[in-house]
Amino acid sequence: MLKYLVILPIGLLLYLATLAPARAADADPPTPATVPQEYRALYAELATRLNGFEARLGDPEPRKIALATNLLTANSHAGPALLRPDWQRYNLLYLDRLQALGLNAVAVTISYPLLTPAFGDPAPYLRFYETLAIEVRRRGMKLLVEHNVLLPGYTLVPVQPYYAQLDFKRFTRERYAEVLRIVQHVRPDYLSLVLEPQTHGIALGKRLGLNDWTRYVRNMITNLAKDVPQHKTLLGAGCGSWEDPAYISRFARIKGLDYVDIHLYPLSNGYTDYLQRALDWADEVKRLDARKRLIISEAWLFKAAARELGGNPTDPRMFARDVYSFWEPLDTQYMRVLGKLARAKGFELISPFWSRYFFSYLPYGEAAQQALAPHALMKQANQAAFAALLANRTTETGRAYGGISR
Repeated sequence: MLKYLVILPIGLLLYLATLAPARAADADPPTPATVPQEYRALYAELATRLNGFEARLGDPEPRKIALATNLLTANSHAGPALLRPDWQRYNLLYLDRLQALGLNAVAVTISYPLLTPAFGDPAPYLRFYETLAIEVRRRGMKLLVEHNVLLPGYTLVPVQPYYAQLDFKRFTRERYAEVLRIVQHVRPDYLSLVLEPQTHGIALGKRLGLNDWTRYVRNMITNLAKDVPQHKTLLGAGCGSWEDPAYISRFARIKGLDYVDIHLYPLSNGYTDYLQRALDWADEVKRLDARKRLIISEAWLFKAAARELGGNPTDPRMFARDVYSFWEPLDTQYMRVLGKLARAKGFELISPFWSRYFFSYLPYGEAAQQALAPHALMKQANQAAFAALLANRTTETGRAYGGISR
């Protein structure tokens, strides 16, 4: 697929680069002989942390969970490519394969200012997402929309000059107009009004704090109740597991907000166990408002050692690591752990991010692959995923995730 499919879940990375180097993990378990020597220490560290957390979780009681994943080919960062007929046919095939795996929901990212008339004609994009929503519902699946911002440097759409002229008042007004269009035309089951608030501020080049985002979410809820009082969309807000916990506490207190949403990425920076943090945040939300729902709209096993998170975690080489098939056992375990975490604390929807690995990986060791730059390697992974979708092939990772609720 096109370049944007190698777009990274960059939000966590903008914060992780500030972390101090961490202490080493505990004694490592045996590592499969299939793991290349250069990755054996990393594999062992991740396995140790996953094993320890899974052991602490035990075997929670069965609970119904909505299983979603990010529909990568519907991400707004693709810009005009979304409107190509072949791209839209690929979306439908993608949906069919996800449904066949056992998924009953899908997550889609719609990013400001793509639906704002002052930025460009929003009509074709709105039709695209309206049509996609109809196809999702036709398959009996739920739709989660994450309303984010286009990230300069990671989108095919030139957005930075537009951000330069924004103030918070205009940003809020235009964002609300987009939210209103999404609720009225796309009608998602879930709409996350803000996620990774610190990422938003960095992308926009604006200083936006906790009070700004609290006021923003409250205003969105109030205005929607006035303008479309009969809407059925559940409204949520949240942050990344690496961000300030105060966002979770503040959002949990907002009346009219239906759910709190978490993006869950690194296992640990050596000091903070981010999986445990997700459990603790769930308890905090329920303590503050027992009626609030919980979801995890993005998660993946981040293939970086704790000590690397204090360096340059935005290095594309870290994300290029994901493509290799020797990670499949750990990715499979991560799917199982994510399901147990959701059952333990009552998360009603979970959504792993890199859905292409539900269908294929690349073999490690071929000279041609190892000579590729990271973005070229991930492009090759996209091509392999497309071929697997056409051939109706799945990986153990995909089968494990689709079978969580069975």
